[in-house]
Amino acid sequence: MSMSEQRDPQRDLAATGPARVLVVGATRILRPAVDALSDRATRVTAVARSAADLRALARGREGRITPLAVDVTTGGFDRALADTAGHAPLTGAVVYAPAVPPGELAARVGPYVAGPVVVLVTSEWAAPGRGGARLGAGVAEQGAAHVGSACWSPDDLPVEARSGAPGRLLVLGWRDDGPARSGSARPGSARPGSAGLGPARPGSAGGGTRWHTPQEISAAALASLDADDDRDALLGAVRPWSMRPA
Repeated sequence: MSMSEQRDPQRDLAATGPARVLVVGATRILRPAVDALSDRATRVTAVARSAADLRALARGREGRITPLAVDVTTGGFDRALADTAGHAPLTGAVVYAPAVPPGELAARVGPYVAGPVVVLVTSEWAAPGRGGARLGAGVAEQGAAHVGSACWSPDDLPVEARSGAPGRLLVLGWRDDGPARSGSARPGSARPGSAGLGPARPGSAGGGTRWHTPQEISAAALASLDADDDRDALLGAVRPWSMRPA
C-alpha cells in the first residue's frame, strides 16, 4: 500500500491548468520519458547536473522543455524547485536520484507538485536483510535471498525508504531475457545510473538477467505517473537475489 492514499491527484490537477511535469535525471535514465512527455505536448522541467547535456536535450524544443541544471544533493535544488513552481505550477513529477533516499526525495519534491510524484528506487533498497514489516524481522538474510519474486513486493521496502512525503515508488528490479551466451553483454542493458553495459548473469537453466534499458524504465515510470491511483510498483524482479546482474 502506498503512503499517499489520502491525496486526490485528479482534484489537485484540475486547479493547475496545462500539464507541466518535473523530471529529475532527465538526461540519462529518464531521457526517453522526457521525449515522450514532450511529444504529447506536456511541458517538462528537466533537471540534471550537466548544463551542456540539458541544452542538447532541449534543442529544438524550446518552450516545451525547460532545462534546470542543479545538483539534487545540494540545497540549490530546493531553492530552484521553489522558484520554478512559483512561476509555473507543476502537475506531476518523475524523479531519479539514487544518491538521495527515496523518502527524502519525495519529501523535498512533493510540496511543489500538485499531482502524483513517482520516485524511482534502486534495487539496493530491496536487498535481503533490509525487509519491511511484511517480511518481518525473523526472515533470515540467506533465506530471503533465494525466495521467489512472488514473495517480494514494494510493501517489503525498509521503513527508511518511505520516511518522508507521499509518493508513488517504482522499484527498479532486473529482467530475465532467457538464454544468454557466456561472457556476452546484452545490448542496451545499461545499469540504472551507469553509462556502461551490464553483463547478463547466467541462470541455473541457462537463462540470463540484465538491467532494464532507459526506454523500459521510462515507460514504466510514465505508466505509474498516468495511473489513477497512488499504487507502488516493481519493474521486473528483485528475487532471487543471486540472479541480480553485476
